[in-house]
Amino acid sequence: MKCRVEIEQKWDKYYWVIWEKFTKYLKPGDLECRESLEVEDYYLYDWFEDENDGVRCFKLPKFHLKNGQANFINGRHRAVLLSRQPDCDVVLMTLTNFDPIDSISEKVLTKIVKREIETEEIFDLPDLGFRGTRDV
Repeated sequence: MKCRVEIEQKWDKYYWVIWEKFTKYLKPGDLECRESLEVEDYYLYDWFEDENDGVRCFKLPKFHLKNGQANFINGRHRAVLLSRQPDCDVVLMTLTNFDPIDSISEKVLTKIVKREIETEEIFDLPDLGFRGTRDV
């Protein structure tokens, strides 16, 4: 499925994050809340917006870094879903830091990021089913 990033805030940065490395810096217990432990293989319609050219805008999971520790803001379910797909060692994520990133977090960022995603870049997501109430 062809997608691009849904732009939300001008200060957001978009990355391909190496999931295995990311989870090493994730705040303990962060994945244990909000239905992220039991994830089925389907997308929710609310995670996408249509575009006229047939490429969907995807709302990436959001996290922030502080003192070298990653914390989800939202999108735990999406991140876990994408991390479990075959041949998927990276997950699309948005870094939202309202303050300048500290030096410890800057070092962590270089360890967990494979590369930055350009705002108009088109990428493929696995073809999974949809659930929800609206058409995409």
